[in-house]
Amino acid sequence: MLWLDQQGLARCSAARFREAPGRRYQVVKALAAAMMVVGLAVASAPAFGQEHGGSEPSHDLVLEIGAVAEAGLGDGKASFGPSFALAVTPIEHQLEIEFGLAPMVNNGSTEWEGEIVFKRPFELSDNVELLVGVGPEWATPSSSFGAVAKLDLVYWTTPQYGWFVEQSYSYGFNHDHEQNLTLKVGLLVALSSLPK
Repeated sequence: MLWLDQQGLARCSAARFREAPGRRYQVVKALAAAMMVVGLAVASAPAFGQEHGGSEPSHDLVLEIGAVAEAGLGDGKASFGPSFALAVTPIEHQLEIEFGLAPMVNNGSTEWEGEIVFKRPFELSDNVELLVGVGPEWATPSSSFGAVAKLDLVYWTTPQYGWFVEQSYSYGFNHDHEQNLTLKVGLLVALSSLPK
């Protein structure tokens, strides 16, 4: 079990972890979901490989690392946390698929949120893109499922590194029909910045 001590450092107690078998199952389930998302993204990158020619860089596989803040529209609940995603581009200038995972913390409890978003990129200039996308979203341990819509602004400072700002709206299909607004900012790292 992880928690923050009085100095804000993360601590772990194996004894507390063994006392809560339900929590152990939730942690294992969240880690399995994270490994599945990363595995799908990495495994699908070579399958969507494209022929490259010319000198303009291509971003076929991109790692996104950022911070995220989420606000509930009905209950006003606020959650914060880090965000990790892998974006694969199977069809250049037409489709990007993002596999994302974020542990959202609210009042000491953690909710793992995952999503697969299908985005359409629009190039505004050589290094600025606007992406619009939709896809499924799920969360554990609440076992909720829903849909998410995103608007993503990307600025590539170099062919390999860039920044992003992302606004999203999510709607839960569970009995509460939760609605959330999310703001995410972070760093982009092109893992396959090949000339196209």
